[in-house]
Amino acid sequence: MKVFISYSRQDHIFRDEILKILSILEQNDTIKFWVDYREIKGGDLFDEKIEKEIESSDVFLLLLSQNFWDSEYIQQKELPDILKSHRKKQTKVLPIILKENDDYLDYIQLKKFSAIPQANEGLKPLISYDSKEEGYQIILNEVKKIIFAQDIRSNLHILFLSRHALNMLSPYTTFNELEIDPKNIIFNNENKSWYIEFNEYYENKKSPVLKSLTLNYNEEEKKLFGEYFRNIYFL
Repeated sequence: MKVFISYSRQDHIFRDEILKILSILEQNDTIKFWVDYREIKGGDLFDEKIEKEIESSDVFLLLLSQNFWDSEYIQQKELPDILKSHRKKQTKVLPIILKENDDYLDYIQLKKFSAIPQANEGLKPLISYDSKEEGYQIILNEVKKIIFAQDIRSNLHILFLSRHALNMLSPYTTFNELEIDPKNIIFNNENKSWYIEFNEYYENKKSPVLKSLTLNYNEEEKKLFGEYFRNIYFL
């Protein structure tokens, strides 16, 4: 899963502190935080690189301050592409308020996204916390929720397979366990379906039983599962 961070370079101190606290999540090899300064190399076509990375990202963190709104590139290129990705793929967008920023509340396209950090009195800019560690911990917790909820949405085939295994359990069977090799999970991009081969083990059989499933689900089903499982995190 790729998390794209959009920010003004004038806010690099906030950027670095946020990356530092989020680095624990990158210990999971399936999660990557994409930041321009450490990914774009000399000779790269900047606009094309940014566009490509936005297109392939799953989650967007927007580090909001007046510097963010004053950036012509962000306003004319980066932010429109991010919002386009959200409309097209339902990618997650998380605004993070760095400083006092009334413009956020006036920007209608972002108002629908719940911003952080949140305190008892409501939205509280990161710079307003007496303890910066408290503000950064709130950011870590919220990003963790979004990442792993989004991760579930992209792994619904595993949930369906788990449901199949649970359905096998009854007092009248000797079903013992289900085994699956990741290489036997195949996504068919043409018809957007998953083909899965797996072994079922039974106490009264010496050899496993090879089975397969073809899973298809529509966008509404994905949405329902994404909502239902949004508070389950794979740590």
